[in-house]
Amino acid sequence: MSLQNYNMYMYTPEELTRTLNELRLLGRDSLTVEVKSAHMGYPSSVAETICSFANLPDGGTIICGVDESQEFAPVGVYDVEDLRAKIIDAAQNLKPKIVVETDDITLDGHQLLIVTVPGLPVQERPCFKGNIAYQRLGDGDYPMDGYALSLMYAQRHKPHNDLQSIAHTSIDDLDKSYTQDFLRQVRLSSARLRQSSDQEILYKRNVLAADNHLTLAGMCALGDYPQQFYSGASVIGIVSTSGNTRNDDRFRSEGPIPAMLEDTLAWLIRNIKNRTVTAPNGAGLIDQPEIPLVALREFVANALVHRSYERDASGKFIQIFIKRGRIEIISPGGFWGILPSQVGIVHRPAAVNEALYAICQNIRLSDGHRLIEGEGGGILAAQQALVDAGLRKAHIIDEGIQVRVIIYRPADNTQPTSAMGVSSTPQLAEIPENLSPTESQVYVALTRGPATVADIAESTELSARQVRYALPKLIQRGLVEQKVRSGRRGSVYRTLAL
Repeated sequence: MSLQNYNMYMYTPEELTRTLNELRLLGRDSLTVEVKSAHMGYPSSVAETICSFANLPDGGTIICGVDESQEFAPVGVYDVEDLRAKIIDAAQNLKPKIVVETDDITLDGHQLLIVTVPGLPVQERPCFKGNIAYQRLGDGDYPMDGYALSLMYAQRHKPHNDLQSIAHTSIDDLDKSYTQDFLRQVRLSSARLRQSSDQEILYKRNVLAADNHLTLAGMCALGDYPQQFYSGASVIGIVSTSGNTRNDDRFRSEGPIPAMLEDTLAWLIRNIKNRTVTAPNGAGLIDQPEIPLVALREFVANALVHRSYERDASGKFIQIFIKRGRIEIISPGGFWGILPSQVGIVHRPAAVNEALYAICQNIRLSDGHRLIEGEGGGILAAQQALVDAGLRKAHIIDEGIQVRVIIYRPADNTQPTSAMGVSSTPQLAEIPENLSPTESQVYVALTRGPATVADIAESTELSARQVRYALPKLIQRGLVEQKVRSGRRGSVYRTLAL
């Protein structure tokens, strides 16, 4: 068995308590943390969870002796040594064998067992239990379908499929405007190619293959209609801020990458709020998007350029969801040459599609900005822009077969910002004392304005059951009131003045 690269993480009681509190707020297990009661005996589906964690780049953690149905309360394990032996044995029976690390810890008088599962190197994924490979989706473990398996096998090797020649294409299938601008930018940036013909530049920059057909990279970056040859090269957007998505909330963008980027940014700007800021020169107030444009541009551009263009991903679109508290960008495929934990921290490029990446470095948008940064600093700049705007850094998650980026929206979009034109940190709601984590989260959601149970669940990611459980307690304490809507199902809840 080959070595697995991971660092054993040892929980302290304080850190474990924080982790459980986070799960309570979430209302479920997370992508990388799973709790199992193991109070009355060996829990079911341990092997499946180990298998799915091993198929994640960063692995995951199983906390045994915690009962999710009791608000993630520690209950203790039935026999720590027997449980440890059975879990190690289950991990050894997977293909390939997984070496887990275990650590027992006492919390609130109960003995728990912490199981650290390393992520397999990309060259050894997927991991199988019997004949089934499991993947982690949200808080559950699910058998991989044919698409997921094919994509994971494909990721074992550095992708080069963006250089493949696309039959029945030619230079005539290029978008003339984008192509002429690309040629101009190449001549400006390369003294060696300055005097070269258009055909020669397109060949040497991998837009054209040796057979004079377009490469996949050239077609996606500069083609007039790439979707004719690669159907998944599109962006699907959905606005879902109330739990009731209407048909007119849907958005679809097609064309070459720069056109899709500009269309998608325009759609995002139309569907998010503005915040009022003081002009840089101090001369009055101006409106700006609640999320800095530089961050939106970078994360959408990265999804377009770094998504998987494997054959098996040809029917998978980039998906963007605008929700009450966040924007999610989901793109097929995973990272290459960089760990998920290094993204946005390490200043270096990590191109999945190197030819496509190189082409896009020489494409400018209509506002003059480059489509993508060429030195790997774009994510760093995007994260800093979010921090400067008083927002949380975006959460970037490699789920093995897809990358999910969560951009958090501000809780309050109405507060003017500092005199330097840089947004100040949004004011946090004052939370009354002695509220449970769930009650606190519901209360904070209602400080943003009246809302239904569905609205609160959407903005907090709590379940509707958790929201309904917390609301009567808040009403009983005189913190929240209920308004029944006549002629409509459901009620609206709002906070009362403290």
